Formats: sequence, structure tokens, C-alpha cells
Amino acid sequence: MEERLKQVLSDVFEMEVEEITSDSSPENVALWDSLHHLKMVAAIETVFQVKFTMKEIRSMTTVARVSDVLEHHLDGNRPRTDGARSA
Repeated sequence: MEERLKQVLSDVFEMEVEEITSDSSPENVALWDSLHHLKMVAAIETVFQVKFTMKEIRSMTTVARVSDVLEHHLDGNRPRTDGARSA
């Protein structure tokens, strides 16, 4: 899942896959603005066949958080939106 997610993010943010880290965020990704944030969400929902809530979308402030929310959806669980990573 991680490599597939990084490829989606690479396409949305027009970056090399190798440049994307778990710490990538709007602060250090040039194209990660509000418009590209929505494009990212739409692309992930399409590729992974999931649907995020507004609270989840707002919580996606780093690649690590995006991955955490997506992982919980793929596992069939309710995603965490409190910022905590799963064990």
C-alpha cells in the first residue's frame, strides 16, 4: 500500500516518488496547497476505492497521517482522527 500511495502522491504533487517521506507536508511540498490537497484526497479515494469524512480529510497534514487514515480504511476500521498512529 505504501508504494502505491507514494505513486499517487507523486502524481498529484508532481514529485519523484523518492522525494516523498512520511514527514512530507504542506510546509515542505511546494504544490501541497488547498487545491492539491483536495486533488490528493480524490485520487486516493479513486485508486483505493475508499471514502473519507471531512474530519479525516482535515486530519491529513502529513504523508504519515494520510497513510494512517488510509490504512485504517483498508483494514475495515474506523480511522483515527486524533493524530495518533496505529501500533
